[in-house]
Amino acid sequence: MERLRPGDKIYSSQFGRGEVVAVEGFGDGETVEVRFEGGELRTLRPEQHRLELIEAEVPARIPLQRELNSPKRDEPEGDEEMIHEEIRAAVRDALQDLLGLGESELSGRWAGGKLILKPGKSDTQEKEVDLDVFFHKIVMVRDQLRVLEQKINSHPKLTDEEKVALQHYITRCYGSLTTFNALFHLPEERFGSTS
Repeated sequence: MERLRPGDKIYSSQFGRGEVVAVEGFGDGETVEVRFEGGELRTLRPEQHRLELIEAEVPARIPLQRELNSPKRDEPEGDEEMIHEEIRAAVRDALQDLLGLGESELSGRWAGGKLILKPGKSDTQEKEVDLDVFFHKIVMVRDQLRVLEQKINSHPKLTDEEKVALQHYITRCYGSLTTFNALFHLPEERFGSTS
């Protein structure tokens, strides 16, 4: 992950969207002060909390088509907007639970570890990746496979035969990823043919 700077927009799966206010330290000792939506100010370590830089500005609220077509009305009052945000957060949490998405924990023995890719040629440089970062990417792959599985199973135009055939490919993907099961703290979060 590139170094965060004040003004950067970030996303945390634990705390939501926010803006970096200050950065202190460097490397493993770096901390950032982030003001999250709702005004909460937190001091975090970017790698530990898996902060993701939001590349393009994402609107906080996407207007409905009927709102775009209707005459301009006043913005919702503070209380109304707060209720809307609470509903959005509740729906987001419910969907994550339903789809089996969300925060997974790296097994303790691997915390702070590094993945070292050592090339076969002696004249080329090896590559080091923090295991926290690598683990986060594995979890994202797992979560996307689960979403794909849900979309296939609920697709109205696919026949049962097509769904079974596509499901077979997903099962193979899970099987190919079992190598990384040692990284997961909880056994139920690991890859398997019944994931």
